[in-house]
Amino acid sequence: MVIDKRLFVAIEISEELKNELLKISSKYQDKDIRWTKDKNLHITVQFLGNIKSVYTKQIEQELDDIAQNTNRFRLTIDKIIYAPPGETKNMIWVVLSDGSGYKNLTLKISNALRKYIDNNLLTKDKNVMREQRTAHITLARFKSYLKFDDLNLENIRIQNKELEVGGYSLWESFRGSRGTEYKILKKFKFKNV
Repeated sequence: MVIDKRLFVAIEISEELKNELLKISSKYQDKDIRWTKDKNLHITVQFLGNIKSVYTKQIEQELDDIAQNTNRFRLTIDKIIYAPPGETKNMIWVVLSDGSGYKNLTLKISNALRKYIDNNLLTKDKNVMREQRTAHITLARFKSYLKFDDLNLENIRIQNKELEVGGYSLWESFRGSRGTEYKILKKFKFKNV
């Protein structure tokens, strides 16, 4: 029997940055917001969707090849916003910026893994393969944007502003007893790390 796995490629964030983000969420615990658990905080590079488990090794090999030809880069925290841009706001993102490292990485990975991406996902979401992704960390989700105007996101400051990226991981997403859970299947380090 072939089993599907819900996979994505993501960059892990440092414990220092996780702790900084947890300070923000602890200030707003009384709000009707689902804050992302610290172990689930990450920067998505490419969402793959439901993938037949027989392709996992091939995907891992493609990701390893890309990592061996990628240099480390830095991401800088830019701002915290209601997201996603241009759509109904139901999340809070920490937006990151960089020169070209993240954009180049997303382009390499999306091109290499296009053949594995869930066709249903490609049909439903034309943006799944978009090349101009916004580097971000999903900090929280909520049901109604208008209820949360009082958070004053523009006034929130994060001390740990830079993140050195030296690799990425293949993650699996699954429904656990406490909601969506993530598990890292394999880590990939860049050539000069």
